[in-house]
Amino acid sequence: TDIPQLMTPREIATRIRAVVLDVEQRLATGERALPVGVLSADNRDAWAVNQHYLLSLHPRNRTTYQTILSSVMALSLDHMTHTIPPAAHPTHSPQGISQEALDSHLHTIRAHHLNVANRFWDKPFTIIVDPSTHAGATGEHAPCDALVPSIVSEYGIVQGIDEAAFDGTLNDTDPGGWQRLDWVANNKIRQECDAAHARAIKIIEDSDDSVLWFQGYGTDWIKSLAKFGPDAYIQMALQLAWYNTRGEFTATYETVLTRMFKHGRTETLRTLTRDSRAWVLEMVDPKST
Repeated sequence: TDIPQLMTPREIATRIRAVVLDVEQRLATGERALPVGVLSADNRDAWAVNQHYLLSLHPRNRTTYQTILSSVMALSLDHMTHTIPPAAHPTHSPQGISQEALDSHLHTIRAHHLNVANRFWDKPFTIIVDPSTHAGATGEHAPCDALVPSIVSEYGIVQGIDEAAFDGTLNDTDPGGWQRLDWVANNKIRQECDAAHARAIKIIEDSDDSVLWFQGYGTDWIKSLAKFGPDAYIQMALQLAWYNTRGEFTATYETVLTRMFKHGRTETLRTLTRDSRAWVLEMVDPKST
């Protein structure tokens, strides 16, 4: 029996390019794919009903669904980059990236009206790449601990890209080795896709996300001068910030990863304690020194 061999980065890139060229050709002829992905963005009850109906329409739908479901991960190639207009007085990160560029990237990953259907939201790990080559990831938490895809992402960032693996130009010859997954639909499913899209956009328009680049100090200062562990320091800062803005305390959950050890799993750390509460009250007491 032949031992399966992993494809090289170039082989993977060649196949992805073939998929992209196939999509571009279909779009050029006026074909529009059924936006099934947006159904998975809907509330769980609605998605369960629509999923049951979709799978009952044709055996091909069940095969397509099981193929997507059983894959290790998903890759979403977005066709556009979300852009937030620059501010009158823009701020930049230490790497020279503007605040608007960072937040635009977050909005792309979160999804907007043009790409919300270009996801299968049930997947625990989906890499998203836009035309500017910025990438991010989303994940549905139920199938696995969130820190599992986080470790995968960190590994990819630390390892970097071996540019030598992509020497030369990728040609337009289709190497095969990939398969288009189709859905069989009817007017009811198409209407449900439109309704799910409208509900998803309503949620998106009622949410926001942003990155705060704090440049006052970092982990080196916390460890060397403040003599604290960075995580403990940040957790206490969160407790103080919450109390200052809300005027009350709340139970706080922090994930503790022990999966790197034998029999390890994800544990729960509760950072609101009697001692942390007492410290916060001291910090907000003007009479305290």
